[in-house]
Amino acid sequence: MEHPTLTLRSAAHDIRGYLASASLAAEGLGAHMDEKVALRAERIAKAIDQIACICDTDLVEAEKPETTNCLSHDDIEEMLKDIAHLIGPVYEDRIGHPKMDVFVSQGTRLVCSKTRLFRIIYNLTVNAAHAIRASTGSRITIRVSQGCGKVCFSISDDGPGLPEHIIGHLYPRIDRPPAMGAHIGFGLMTAVGLAREMGGKMRLLRSSKNGTEFCLMLPDSPV
Repeated sequence: MEHPTLTLRSAAHDIRGYLASASLAAEGLGAHMDEKVALRAERIAKAIDQIACICDTDLVEAEKPETTNCLSHDDIEEMLKDIAHLIGPVYEDRIGHPKMDVFVSQGTRLVCSKTRLFRIIYNLTVNAAHAIRASTGSRITIRVSQGCGKVCFSISDDGPGLPEHIIGHLYPRIDRPPAMGAHIGFGLMTAVGLAREMGGKMRLLRSSKNGTEFCLMLPDSPV
C-alpha cells in the first residue's frame, strides 16, 4: 500500500491541476461585459487561491506550528465574500443556489490561521447549502462580532433544520470515526477539529423547521 503522505501529495498535485484550469476560466470571465459576471469571476478566482493554499501544505513539516495571520475587518469580510461567491451567486439564476449575506462588525480583528478559518466557514456553509437545496429555504447569513477577547462567527440558514437523531452526535471525538449509523459528515468533523486546534469552540445554537444556526467562537489572539 502506498505511503499515506505520498498519496496525499499525489491528490494535492491533481487538485492543483484542476484548480489551475478553473482559475484560468475564472480569469477569462473577469473581462466579461456583464459587470455581475466579472465580479463573480474575480471572487471565485480569489477563493480558488485560498483552496490552492490548503493543497500547498508541506506534509513533511505538518507538525510545525502553522503561520498565523493578523486579519482586519476588511480581510475577514473579503474572505467571507469569497466563500459566498463560491456557494451562492450575487444575482438571480436558475441553478437554485442559496443567497448569502455577510455582516462583519466594524473594528473586528483576529489573529489566527487564515487557511484554517477558511476551511471551517466553508465547510459549515456548504453543509447549510446542501440542506437548503434538499428541502425548503433560500438564504444563508454569516455574522461576525467581537467582544470579551473572542470573535464569534454565526452561520445561520432558513433550511429544514437538523434531524433529531443526529443532534446528539454532532461533536464526536476527532480521534476516532463516528459510530455506525450516526451519519455525521466529515465536513462538520473537520470544522470541529480545526476549531479546537485554534483554541476555539463550535456550538449548535438552534435547529428547527425554521433553520439552523452554528456559532464558532475563536480567541482574538493566538492561544
